[in-house]
Amino acid sequence: MLVLPLLLASAPPMAPKAPNYQQHHRAFQFVPYGQSAPTCGADDNSDKKVLTTISCDGRIEGTTLELTHWNGNETPNELYDDTSTEIALNFARKLLGGGYDNASSKSSDDDDIDIDNALILNNHFDTDGVLSVWTCLNPSEALEKAEILVAGAEAGDFGEWSTDLGVKLDCALCEVEAGCDSEEEAYNVALDLLPLLLDDLETNNGANHEELWKRGWDDAMAGWNSIADGRVKIEQASAGLVHVALVKEGAGAPASLSPYALHRGLKEAGLGGDQPNAVDRVLHCRAVDGKDGRYRYEYNKPGYGWVSRLVKRKPVASVDNDMLIRELNAGKGGSWSSGGGLTGICRTSAPGDIGPSELLEKLEFLESEGAR
Repeated sequence: MLVLPLLLASAPPMAPKAPNYQQHHRAFQFVPYGQSAPTCGADDNSDKKVLTTISCDGRIEGTTLELTHWNGNETPNELYDDTSTEIALNFARKLLGGGYDNASSKSSDDDDIDIDNALILNNHFDTDGVLSVWTCLNPSEALEKAEILVAGAEAGDFGEWSTDLGVKLDCALCEVEAGCDSEEEAYNVALDLLPLLLDDLETNNGANHEELWKRGWDDAMAGWNSIADGRVKIEQASAGLVHVALVKEGAGAPASLSPYALHRGLKEAGLGGDQPNAVDRVLHCRAVDGKDGRYRYEYNKPGYGWVSRLVKRKPVASVDNDMLIRELNAGKGGSWSSGGGLTGICRTSAPGDIGPSELLEKLEFLESEGAR
């Protein structure tokens, strides 16, 4: 991929990349997924000392303080929020507002905790992870850019179209990762690039980095245009125990609807996660060309539905995926298999002859039975 090298070539010369990204008193270290946090470092006299570590977004065994929304997290309640970037921003406010209370950490010895010189960790590359790491490294600068950082994190982890700039930020960082050979390299590039990228987005709508965000943005706009012109229709389809949005994808609709566009469509319909009629499920329905009465379906949670602990959004009802697939395959309606990603529940692997209304009734019955 040539886009990233060309952009970086036009920037001022950079020092050779080191494994840790130094900023102020803190540094960043990428920890491969499944590995534990480092426990010791060296001071100026080369004597070993216990390291204070902060894990941003990803959960890492042995870390001093967690700033993550991942399920099972031990993030302090006073810092918790829906995205890890918002959690990091809450942490930054605490730091700059008089210091952070060490009692909220997981360390058994508060005297060993050195938040000001903590080593920042993450174990995977994604937008929420990068932005939460950058916030911990640059708390003052991050608070000045809180709005775009939060919008970018929501776009990245939940597929939400909170703002245009947030979508572009997520698209750009996804393109950064695509242009690197490893997640660690992607972090080095992204953390170097972020100050310029954020300033460009806020002052110039991202014109100087269009090569990074354009592909994802064009896909988002194609999806939104298909909703705006009626090729894709979104409606509330159920008000039982489980609230469902039916997404009818007609002729000429994109082969795969952008998650950003879906979120914008749900918000326009009053079905977003922070709205009174927030839905628990999204049922995608696409008629099969040339075959009357046959459909392909995808049944998913909304983009934030994988997070069990939520502050601003309505928690999503749990679901027994295996039971649904088993019961759907027992009747008419095609062949069903497991859905993909963090929010997929199930989908047809072959077209079925069950119509949307009948399927919705069946799903509502099955989910009601599963909730008992």
